[in-house]
Amino acid sequence: MRFGLARAALVATLAAGCGAPAPGEAPGQSADPINGGTLDTEHPAVFEEITHWSGAASTCTGSLIAPNVLLTARHCVAATNTEHVVCNESVFGDTVPGSQTIATSDSVPGQTSTFYRGNDVRVPATGNDMCGYDIALIILKSSVPASAITPLIPSIDRPVQRGDAYTAVGYGIDAAGEQNPGRMVLGDLSVQCLSDECGRDYGVAPTEFMGDKGICSGDSGGPALDADGKIIGIVSRGSDPCATPIYTQIAPWADFIVQTVLDAAAQGGYRAPFWAYSGSTDLPAGLLDAGEPCSNSSVCTPGSVCYYEGNPKNAKCTAVCANDAQCAGGQDCRLGYDVPGGGLCIAPVTASSGDGSTAAVSKTGGADDGGCSLSSRPAPAGDATLVALGAALALVRRRRPRWRTSDG
Repeated sequence: MRFGLARAALVATLAAGCGAPAPGEAPGQSADPINGGTLDTEHPAVFEEITHWSGAASTCTGSLIAPNVLLTARHCVAATNTEHVVCNESVFGDTVPGSQTIATSDSVPGQTSTFYRGNDVRVPATGNDMCGYDIALIILKSSVPASAITPLIPSIDRPVQRGDAYTAVGYGIDAAGEQNPGRMVLGDLSVQCLSDECGRDYGVAPTEFMGDKGICSGDSGGPALDADGKIIGIVSRGSDPCATPIYTQIAPWADFIVQTVLDAAAQGGYRAPFWAYSGSTDLPAGLLDAGEPCSNSSVCTPGSVCYYEGNPKNAKCTAVCANDAQCAGGQDCRLGYDVPGGGLCIAPVTASSGDGSTAAVSKTGGADDGGCSLSSRPAPAGDATLVALGAALALVRRRRPRWRTSDG
């Protein structure tokens, strides 16, 4: 079976540093539907993702899971040397630079669509089999405004079960290869089987599941959304015509996703989503916000810890951070703590002089100066840059590997 190949549809140049249109401008393009679906305007966090290759470009689907992070399939951004996927034989090559990707959330992309350029592409550090490792994250150069789109939540804490209901969303073609404009949605789908049930017959790896119908070329990287709207899987591959879709599960990649989102939050200067701090996609009710008195960190909202200086009676929920941009006005990110990002948002210390005036004093401290000690992974700080948009795609192909098992 073969990859879904495209026809010439987009004309643009995605070279790094090219003269790009301003936000609000975009290359002319056509998008295609999930087979049997309807035009979707309810899932703005699902993006059309375009990757520039040497002399061509491909389109996929991706999901915004943090202000500057897209979740998609690895084969959308990594080189492959086969049109057939044979588990334990077919492998991924190198990924493209992030600057060779752009994405838009418009349900019907067109000349006035806003595109966001990628900055970095992350894939799993170990494993390159096209079965079981088909997941990638794109860190964007600039964040998508929270006022425009609320990111989706990846289901990092719940493995998929046979029979789970889901909805598919994507920008792919239909079974006849016909183009209809826009992002498409198809509901009333269910997980058909897991690796232990159909792994040998359908080439389903332990980190994957086989879904229902309707997934076509160009839907690669698109989400399977559960009843709560959380992402339980992303499209990896399938068979012609638009059948037996194989999805990469989300839960097995929790550490990879969380670490990348924490890194991206540091780069983007925002507080990471609560699930990246807590490891849970359900936010318990009644938690205390930053600045409220606390007795221990378990009562604070994810992304905050219970911290005090000097007197434990003065402990307050305090936001963690990696740089000053992640803190509220009047606060600095004081580094040196064993928390995600390595710092806490604390107002500068005020010292009194002999003449009765006060001045802000910078203080570098950590858990040994009276604060709480927590153990978690650090996220390095970085700087966000402005988005650059592409301008002309010549030949477009929808990235979607077809598959067969090693027994043929």
